[in-house]
Amino acid sequence: IGVADGVGGWADLGIDAGQYARELMSNSVTAIQDEPKGSVDPARVLDKAYTSTKSKGSSTACIIALTDQGLHAINLGDSGFIVVRDGCTVFRSPVQQHDFNF
Repeated sequence: IGVADGVGGWADLGIDAGQYARELMSNSVTAIQDEPKGSVDPARVLDKAYTSTKSKGSSTACIIALTDQGLHAINLGDSGFIVVRDGCTVFRSPVQQHDFNF
């Protein structure tokens, strides 16, 4: 599961941050296909996707892998995730925000 939200501050420079975010997630799908079955490493996936992304811009990113071993995740920026069990929040990913729109 992955989500990316392009940094809107790039619009001031005429750059579509949404294009960067879409390319990052597309490259994440490609990187996941290289991962061993049942053992996806979200950090490695995001690193490969970032390296392959050529569009200008930047983005938040959150990638989660649900495997037999549990939940594995990476979260950069103000995207995030919450684990809810029986209507109660049992985990909330920490926000890693440098500055709004930068």
